[in-house]
Amino acid sequence: MIHKAATYGEIEDVTVVEFGNNTLSIATAIQSDKSHAAILIREIPMNSVPKDCKDSNEFTPEVVLILKNLAGLESLQECINDLRLLLTEATK
Repeated sequence: MIHKAATYGEIEDVTVVEFGNNTLSIATAIQSDKSHAAILIREIPMNSVPKDCKDSNEFTPEVVLILKNLAGLESLQECINDLRLLLTEATK
């Protein structure tokens, strides 16, 4: 679920993207000039994006995470790995 202009803790007016409710579709894309890659997120049930979706305009994302280089991807991956550990510990 995507909550725009939400409050997170004491921080107001943030966009919160909530995973785990089967309400988001995620796609990946590379800019045509290869200047960056992106993770595209849209609030529709998973796997309801047509397989022949050709570009980000057709996907119409609501949230885009831009990765300018491998270092950006590695930072995101490290964060995801940390979250995996936290969730694993929290669910024991």
